[in-house]
Amino acid sequence: MSYSMEETRALLERVERVFGPAPSEGTRSRSPLSSTSAAPSNSCQSPTHLLNVVGGSASKSYTESWIKNSSSQNKMNETYCYEISQNEKIIDKNQELVHTLKIQIQTLEEHGDSPALIDSKRNEMLLYQKKIDDAEAALINRGPCPIETCTKHHETTKDASMEVESGQYANSYSDFKQVSPKKAAKIRNDVTKSPIKPQINSMSSLILTKINP
Repeated sequence: MSYSMEETRALLERVERVFGPAPSEGTRSRSPLSSTSAAPSNSCQSPTHLLNVVGGSASKSYTESWIKNSSSQNKMNETYCYEISQNEKIIDKNQELVHTLKIQIQTLEEHGDSPALIDSKRNEMLLYQKKIDDAEAALINRGPCPIETCTKHHETTKDASMEVESGQYANSYSDFKQVSPKKAAKIRNDVTKSPIKPQINSMSSLILTKINP
């Protein structure tokens, strides 16, 4: 099918309006793919990618900081727990010494020993009592043990044996279920009697009749 010059020119104009003018030799293509380089630079990276890089660094820094702080806190808690134990030992030890000195002073007074000796014992007892007071004040100032799982300074909420004893039958299901009195089995008065006993009685009467006509 042949076209006239005017038809050919009109067809080319329509093609150019739809697809644009054809690139000439030696000029750059209008294709957006050819205008970009094969290896994108950092300036061409998407904002999402840059946010991921920055977010990853921040997250890593936060994690490292958290681990460092957590380790430091754990060491501090262990130190507090140790100090509490030491103060408790000081209290126990000095309470025993005070108790022993009280007995000694009472014995010395009963035997009428030297007042100077008794006073020295009392002064010694006051020193031990001072250590007890200082240790108790340190415990109050320090507060409870920060380690919640510490069995030396924290009592368990429930004894394991009590939990087993109180809950071992909680989820068990008995084969015998309790029913209401209305549904309970009742003794029936209209139970069918066995026919064996009447038959035996009738046979016995027949035999006795034959024996004693």
